[in-house]
Amino acid sequence: MSQLPNHMGIYMLITTIFVFFVVYGYVGVSWKTRPWIPLLAGVLLLVAAYVATLAIDGTSKQLRATAEKAATQGNLKDRETLMTFAEANDRQTKLLELVTIPLAVSLIASAFFAKADRAFQAKATEFEGRQSELEQREGALVEDEAALIRDLISGLRGQGVIDRHEGILEKRKDLNFDHWFLLDDYRDLLNARLVQRRERRSRRPPSGKR
Repeated sequence: MSQLPNHMGIYMLITTIFVFFVVYGYVGVSWKTRPWIPLLAGVLLLVAAYVATLAIDGTSKQLRATAEKAATQGNLKDRETLMTFAEANDRQTKLLELVTIPLAVSLIASAFFAKADRAFQAKATEFEGRQSELEQREGALVEDEAALIRDLISGLRGQGVIDRHEGILEKRKDLNFDHWFLLDDYRDLLNARLVQRRERRSRRPPSGKR
């Protein structure tokens, strides 16, 4: 009977190791894409550990009260047996707190980190998309400028050329504004070097190229 606390402690330890492996087996990509999964698992583990601790503590108190009553009645053997069970419960409670609380906290922390990482990845992807869109517009505008230069060199003149030139100037102004808006919207990522800013293309190619 005196070995009961040790046996119950070993049983609790085996159960805890089993829980660790079960949780480890469920870790996957979904924990990154759905941070609520580890968050929910951590909260449920905390609640379950709290309820289990209350139940075990309640049982221990009842066992001790019964043991003291048995002692007053002269049943020392019964008192020893009941106190042994109470001690076993205390060890279970300590082991439960020692293991479940760090595990639950780590799950909740991983959920927070996963959510932050997901938000960062979404922001970085958004930045890359806007930057690529501006690069495409820049490339098209450079081609328009090159075509206008070739036409001017070939001697083309007229209102159509003037309209094309004004249209290019308007597009260039809009592109510059959008470029600075991009830098301002993602300044925190750029300053922290979490995303890479690509150099803008030359505004106009050399006039000799076709």
